[in-house]
Amino acid sequence: MAKKTNGTGAKPPKKQSLPKMSKLASGILAGRIIPTQQQIESMAACVLSQDETQGN
Repeated sequence: MAKKTNGTGAKPPKKQSLPKMSKLASGILAGRIIPTQQQIESMAACVLSQDETQGN
C-alpha cells in the first residue's frame, strides 16, 4: 500500500528518540548498563510511540 503524502513530495519529519533513551540504549548495548524493569518499560514505550503501524 502506498504511503499518503501531502502533495508536496516532502517527507514527513523523522521521529527521533529522546536523548535520555538514546543514551540508555547505548549503555545497554555496550554492556555498561544492566537495565531495570522500569528502564525496559520506558524503552519499549519509546519505541512503540515511534511506530507508524499498529503492532499485533
